[in-house]
Amino acid sequence: GYKIKSYSVLNQATGEQVSCRKGGGDGETRQQLFFEMPAADVKITVEFAPYSYNIYVNAEETDPKVIDFGTVEEGYTVSPAAKVIYVDNIGDGDVTFTLPEVEHYITAPADAWGWSGTTATVYEGDWVGISIQPEPGLPAGDYTKTLTIATNYGTSDTITVKFSVASTPVSFTITAAAGAGGTISPSGTVTVNAGADKTFLVTPDTGYRIAAVTD
Repeated sequence: GYKIKSYSVLNQATGEQVSCRKGGGDGETRQQLFFEMPAADVKITVEFAPYSYNIYVNAEETDPKVIDFGTVEEGYTVSPAAKVIYVDNIGDGDVTFTLPEVEHYITAPADAWGWSGTTATVYEGDWVGISIQPEPGLPAGDYTKTLTIATNYGTSDTITVKFSVASTPVSFTITAAAGAGGTISPSGTVTVNAGADKTFLVTPDTGYRIAAVTD
């Protein structure tokens, strides 16, 4: 869980740093130091630091921490187009995580990079993508969810996904007709949603008056 943070070679006689280079080994877990030995004692100092395994979950949205699929009317059969969640490795150690399951949403690897089945490996400085979209045919309601990505080291980050389904409005018809001697506008069959208002203009012809309005 630790890495080599820094190293130095000090000439004990002069107090000066001895030029050295690293090489070989297997990256930051093991290193070989190469330097020309001076005609004096030297002191080699090596400092270590723990790896960090942090991730940043985001999307290419106005707010990178919120994916908004908008609102559709009840009865829809085609889901909004899928969007991509990016999981960035902002630490300095490789991490893995499992494809998250989110109620009322479909998740899948965005592409083959970094994935083996439903397990993703995110290398230091790299990222992987998750495709997400709402399920089709959901009933009316709000489907805002918080999606959490947790790594094998216990680090995690979240992103919010939003989607809503609006109720299909109940509508009724009004049939408007005027007798001889005047007009009504609009006329014919007019559709009005429940709870809404509709105005009709009744105009008598010259020499006529409104005798009655019936429903």
